[in-house]
Amino acid sequence: MKCTKKPAVFDDQIITIAPRSYTKKVRDDLIEKVVSHGGCPVENVNPKVDFVVCSNKEKDDSEVLEAASRLKIPLVTVKQGKMLSAAKFNPFGEADDDEEEEEEEEEAPTTKGAAQLVIFSSSSSSKKVKLIKKGRSAVDPNAPAHVQKGAHIYEEEDDIYDVMLNQTNISHNNNKFYVLQLLEDDNKKSFWVWTRWGRVGAIGQSKLVACGSSVDKAKREFDKKFREKTGNDFDDRANFEPVKGKYTMVELDYGANDDDDDDAVEKQKKALKKVDDDGDIECKLDDRLQYLVKLICNLSMMKETLVEMEFDINKMPLGKLKKNHINKGYGVLKKIEKVLGRAPINKAKLTELTNEFYSLIPHDFGMGRPPVLDTNKQLKKKMAMLEALGDIEIATSLLKGSAVSGEHPIDSSYKALNTTLEPVDRNSRDWSIVAQYVKNTHAPTHTSYKLRLKELYAVERPGEEERFKPYAALGNQQLLWHGSRLTNWMGILSQGLRIAPPEAPSTGYMFGKGVYFADLVTKSANYCHASRENPVGVMLLSRVALGKTYDCTQAEFMNANKPGFDSTKGCGATGPDPAENVTMTDGTVVPLGKPVPTGTSNTSLLYNEFIVYDVAQLLIKYLVVVEFKYS
Repeated sequence: MKCTKKPAVFDDQIITIAPRSYTKKVRDDLIEKVVSHGGCPVENVNPKVDFVVCSNKEKDDSEVLEAASRLKIPLVTVKQGKMLSAAKFNPFGEADDDEEEEEEEEEAPTTKGAAQLVIFSSSSSSKKVKLIKKGRSAVDPNAPAHVQKGAHIYEEEDDIYDVMLNQTNISHNNNKFYVLQLLEDDNKKSFWVWTRWGRVGAIGQSKLVACGSSVDKAKREFDKKFREKTGNDFDDRANFEPVKGKYTMVELDYGANDDDDDDAVEKQKKALKKVDDDGDIECKLDDRLQYLVKLICNLSMMKETLVEMEFDINKMPLGKLKKNHINKGYGVLKKIEKVLGRAPINKAKLTELTNEFYSLIPHDFGMGRPPVLDTNKQLKKKMAMLEALGDIEIATSLLKGSAVSGEHPIDSSYKALNTTLEPVDRNSRDWSIVAQYVKNTHAPTHTSYKLRLKELYAVERPGEEERFKPYAALGNQQLLWHGSRLTNWMGILSQGLRIAPPEAPSTGYMFGKGVYFADLVTKSANYCHASRENPVGVMLLSRVALGKTYDCTQAEFMNANKPGFDSTKGCGATGPDPAENVTMTDGTVVPLGKPVPTGTSNTSLLYNEFIVYDVAQLLIKYLVVVEFKYS
């Protein structure tokens, strides 16, 4: 069917009309209206589709709706002569609109009896609106234009009257947000309370309450709303306690980042493009160092990683979550871990705790039902998300404070790491040893890829060598592998390797919370989470003072060395051939032999792992960039 552009209400947007939602007559009428107003109707849901039209009541088109949900395509409904609320349209569960009944949407002027196509905007399809920041926060970009341009968030000493609330209820398929802001006219003559609410991923509904020239009236309205939605008092939010069935407050760090994530990402891209185009500011770093900085200081990469983890990046700009709030997320995961460890598993309690976690740490599941966290595998994924959030918070804070006028942005980013990195000569003995270590110690069961040494950097972190001195004379020192996601390296290099916080669950830590190392390269490489689309990973080689190891063949939880021992070793069935060990000039042993049976009997571990419970026992020596060559 030929698409017309006049009148272009839909502006060549591609639209699928669910086949079972409407009678043939209504469907044909809709198709005619879509075409006559510039849209392109297609039969099947595919990634190019802009909207899917379906009934608000019928769920017969489950395959179509599930495809739309999976592809995060906005849903559209039709009703005779009445505009429907996006928040009230949710074919997969109960409505995400819980605002007062008097806040009815206004009827749109329509022709009586005409079938009106109504499109609901969502954050994934709406045009990006730049935040106008005045003071420490910004007016919601979906607020009316006159308050966006002529008002600001009201502040009173340390109080910022800007709140993001979140609530998840898996049983009702609710995953919703609530924005609450007290706005002050720039001329300080008027005040408003602005609220917006709906399902995560949609713009939702909104209301602007005018409070005249009385700030006290506006504060009363704001406080009333906060209490209604959370069961807590705004004045006592420092002691906020989540209330079942109410919204949870998401703690934001207003000093962490001046921009929303898209602005920060674009600003970084534009800054790099500008210096490249102008050519008036030269980067002082070696080309190989420039490559590394671009790789690990990439905000766009950090954003994509969080989106893949289903974190709600649209509502939570990069680095905005407070560390304290992230630790609360760990605390909920720890409670889930306890429930999973008891038989029989209390499914109702798991659902309740999952609701609490999603309410604390905003997620975007589209129209799909939020999954219950009921397996250790899911628990580990959420732990990885919180780890990434913590390191991204560090990274964005460092990058924000690193920009210096007249300095190349790559130079600024490198300085923010506060670590000396020196490219290793490819003809040196060190390069040869590490290349051999990569080549030889590929574990026999890791067959989906091969590794190639791409870059190698000598690392010197301030104070780390001094910290290591008490252990420098300890016997059994080995050069061992540690891998992590690209998102985490700014945090690792600037802060050092860290032990998981007390709030974090113990799931995934066979031998307790410590820093884990491996002597087979691919055991650590798997923690890089590389892919065919992004086949580059970063690892480190650390000098580890192991001393006398407490040898284990089964999981055994501990948070400190066993008495009389200096570290823990999980003894695997396969390990590097000790006959091929190489010793560095400082006495550190490099176990770069090819994998052979270790002779350890009755072990549950395929490969060795080494754990220290004091970060002073490690000294980072090299940063290693590897390329994953997938078969």
